[in-house]
Amino acid sequence: SGQGGAAGARDISQVSAIVYSHSQAIQYCYERELKRNPELKGKVVVRFTILANGAASQVTIVSSSLQNENVERCILSRISRWDDFGAIDERLGSAVFRQVYTFGF
Repeated sequence: SGQGGAAGARDISQVSAIVYSHSQAIQYCYERELKRNPELKGKVVVRFTILANGAASQVTIVSSSLQNENVERCILSRISRWDDFGAIDERLGSAVFRQVYTFGF
């Protein structure tokens, strides 16, 4: 599950819908590690920039109570490949988006 917020020239509901469309890939990161650690649970907060060309960039973990580098690295890797946000006018600039993922609760 997740919740997020955006800034800049992007519609928050559109960004949220696209982020949600990728939730299976993020869930996979968690479930793969859950097999090794059945007690694994926590919250991961991610921040990324959506460039005018519609690609995610500058993907970082803001905070994590998951304490699992494999899951965190997997999430960063997945998000950095997202490029389906749609292009907007370059003059409108980039948008910073913050997403919260909660696992195991």
